[in-house]
Amino acid sequence: MKSQSVSVVIASGAGGEFLFRCLDSLKGQALAERAEVIVVDRCGGKTLARLEEEHPFVTVVKAKLGHRPSVPELRMLGVKRAGGGIVAVIEEHCVVPPHWIQTIRSSFEDGCFAIGGPVLDNNFNRIRDWVVYFSEYHNYLPPWDNGERYALNGANIAYHRQKLLEHQDVLGSGYWEVVLHPLLAQSGGIFRSVPQMGVYHTGPFD
Repeated sequence: MKSQSVSVVIASGAGGEFLFRCLDSLKGQALAERAEVIVVDRCGGKTLARLEEEHPFVTVVKAKLGHRPSVPELRMLGVKRAGGGIVAVIEEHCVVPPHWIQTIRSSFEDGCFAIGGPVLDNNFNRIRDWVVYFSEYHNYLPPWDNGERYALNGANIAYHRQKLLEHQDVLGSGYWEVVLHPLLAQSGGIFRSVPQMGVYHTGPFD
């Protein structure tokens, strides 16, 4: 597949330091790769003001749906706003390794509908943070082989954008792994695991 541009979509549901740690980890490589970074915000207030002041490289989409939007709804708005041929999705409480965006671009092959990596621990100091990590991501921990893998997690995944738009009527409903992925699989698309895409899940969670 010809190398495509990447749009990174982050749903900002909690905001605060989670979001800004994530953006700090993305900034250098996003600028180097000329990747678009989209934050779809439902927090407003100080989070929104800080975004606009400290992170001018970010495209901010304000969620105006007439109700408190879910994370899938926030992602849906980001996908519709994205201009890249590849849409990468990361949760705001994760930080990316160097060259994460470059890895996504180089790993997308013909026939791929989605690629994803593991969710790694951040060497937590508290038991409660380990509990959150294991309860949320026990199916997505290393070891993580390179190859076809259907079980990819929405916290660290990249999609062929056109394939997402073909199913945009379900993007705002439920967890994507449950609703969206079976539809993509039925269309004959390949899901691939890429170990180098591993991101770090950060805390604290109280």
